[in-house]
Amino acid sequence: METPSLHVKSRMSMEGADTTVSHTKGKLKNLPLQIGSITFYIQAQVVPTSPVPLLLGMPFFALSRCNKDIEFGGDMTITLTNPNHPHETIAVPTVPKGRYRIADVLQQSTLMYDVVEPPETLKEMAILSMDELRPYFPLKPSYKPQEKYQEIRPGVYVATKYKPVDQKVNPVLGIIPDEFKIVRKIPEDPLLTLPEIQHPIPEFVPGKRLTEERWKKIEDDLTKIGFLWPEERRLFQHILKNNELGIAWDDSEKGQFKQTYFEPVKFPTIPHVPWVEKNYRIPPGMHEQLVKELQRKLDMGVIEPSSSSYRCRWFVVPKKDGKPRIVWNLEPLNSVSIRDSGIPPIIDEVVEMLDR
Repeated sequence: METPSLHVKSRMSMEGADTTVSHTKGKLKNLPLQIGSITFYIQAQVVPTSPVPLLLGMPFFALSRCNKDIEFGGDMTITLTNPNHPHETIAVPTVPKGRYRIADVLQQSTLMYDVVEPPETLKEMAILSMDELRPYFPLKPSYKPQEKYQEIRPGVYVATKYKPVDQKVNPVLGIIPDEFKIVRKIPEDPLLTLPEIQHPIPEFVPGKRLTEERWKKIEDDLTKIGFLWPEERRLFQHILKNNELGIAWDDSEKGQFKQTYFEPVKFPTIPHVPWVEKNYRIPPGMHEQLVKELQRKLDMGVIEPSSSSYRCRWFVVPKKDGKPRIVWNLEPLNSVSIRDSGIPPIIDEVVEMLDR
C-alpha cells in the first residue's frame, strides 16, 4: 500500500474543552481504512500527540451511515454502510473489555491521526479484521428490525424493505381531458407489407442483425430439443432473416413505436407548482459505470437532453451483475397526476372464455 502523503497546507485549528487552541500538522487525503470487508477513504488530520492511534467522529459517521446497537448487557454492535455500494452493510461487534475497542474509537467526536510513522500506526490499529469477526457471523444488523436482510457474503448484508401502504403516494381522482386520452390508430394493415416467402427457400446469407453466430446458437438450441424438422428450420430461418430488423438482440438495437400508430404518452395533472428536488450523491465507485449507462440510454432514445422547470430525485443501485440501475423517484409526479381508473381484464374470465 502506498504511504499517504501529508498535506501541510490543509492544516486546521481545533479548540479543546478547556478553550485552548491547538493546530494540526496537516491532512492525509484519502487514507484507506479497512473495517471487515469494506474499505473507507477518510480525510485524516494529523496531530503531534494522541492517546489513541485514530479517532473517528462525525465525518466518518456520515460517510458510513454509522448506527450503534447497544444491548441490555452493555454489548455494542456497530453497523456500517459501504459509501460506494450503499446496498452493502456490515455489522461489527465490539470486543470484550481489556482490549482496544472500536466502540471506544467511534464514541470520540474529533477526527485525528497519530503523526508517528503512519504505516506502522496503520498496522497497529486495532480495527477488527475478518478473522476476528468470523466467530461472530452470521450477525445481522438489528437497528432497523422492520427491514429484511440478505447476507451476500460474510458480514455484508443487503437490506430490503417494502414501503408501507400508508406511505405510498397515489395519483388523484379527476376527469382526464380529451387531449390526454390514448388513441390507438391503424393507418394501414401491417400484414400487407410483410416480406413474401420465396420458393424454393434460398440458402442462408448472414444479415445485419441475424448474423451467422446468432443463427448458429438458435439452430443448436432447436436441434437439441428436436422441436422442428430440418425443412421447418430452414423455413423458420428464412422468415427470421426477412424480418430481422424487427428483432432486437441487445439494447442498442431497440427502437420505438411509430407515432402514426401510437402517439407519445402525456401525463394529465392537476394545477400545481413545479418541484425541484435535491439529488442524492453518486457513489464515486459507480461514477464511470453510470456515465456509460446514461450514454447507452441516450443512444437508445430512452432519455434525451431537456430544459425543464422540474427536477426529480434519482439514485443509483448496483444490479446483481454489478451494473448500475437508475431509480427515479416519481412520487411528486404521482401526487399531481390524474388517475386512470381503467383496469386490465380479469385473467380468470379470459381463461374461461378460451375453454368455451
